[in-house]
Amino acid sequence: MCNNLYCKVYLNSGLEIEELYQHINCKILGELKPIRTIKMSWGEIDVRRNEDFCPRKLVDDPEDFVFWKYYLDIEPKEEADENDYIDQIAKLLVKLKAENFKVVASCDFEEYL
Repeated sequence: MCNNLYCKVYLNSGLEIEELYQHINCKILGELKPIRTIKMSWGEIDVRRNEDFCPRKLVDDPEDFVFWKYYLDIEPKEEADENDYIDQIAKLLVKLKAENFKVVASCDFEEYL
């Protein structure tokens, strides 16, 4: 299906990064690791501050996700099933959207999310 399974998910939230890290883990029930990494059977998520975050630019265009506060780096484990990996990311996005988080995935398999 996809040659590159790396996925970057831009996320905007009023939560502080440590709260966001814990909140995301509550959705996927992974194993918390140092430097805001969450490990699951299907992959790994790193919760990161977006260095391009710019509240001033978001006043003009709040939907310009490139300037949102955070992003998630998501990568599969080598032995992960590709379909399950994509499905797990899709489920996470649905859960976050249901709680009014703004999320936009940037990856080679966006159409499946």
